Amino acid sequence: MEEIDRSGRSAQEESHASIACMMFDKGWGATPGWQEVWREHATPDMVGYFHGEPVPNAGIDAFLAFQEALFAGFPALTTTVTGVTVEGDTVIVQSLLEGRQTGSFLGAPASNAEVRVPDVTIFRFEGGRICEVRYFTDLLMVMSTIGAVQTNL
Repeated sequence: MEEIDRSGRSAQEESHASIACMMFDKGWGATPGWQEVWREHATPDMVGYFHGEPVPNAGIDAFLAFQEALFAGFPALTTTVTGVTVEGDTVIVQSLLEGRQTGSFLGAPASNAEVRVPDVTIFRFEGGRICEVRYFTDLLMVMSTIGAVQTNL
């Protein structure tokens, strides 16, 4: 992980950044106990977005169900945080995802393809807890790598 500049952050911003980064170590679907980490650090009515679209049925339970289905395709996915930007109640985390698709992913059957893709996750906090998550990755790269779409790039 590259060195992250923490200068000028308030104590609250530093706390938010710490929680957001911790989610990459303990809160993603390839980590045992990840659901409990989300329940501890997110509001019960949190809202999740995947590529701009809201996860169906707002709330932590719907978000966790969506995450579980999403990670089923990549059960050993690893993440490396490459950058963190904090402004007030918002934390933007850049990371690199790496893993092999051994299960269904967004309707595409297991390909056993190795994926390495950058992503961005935007966390919004309220009362020290995550109330909104917006997740973006290079989905075209993922889908073409696993053979779900053909590209001429």
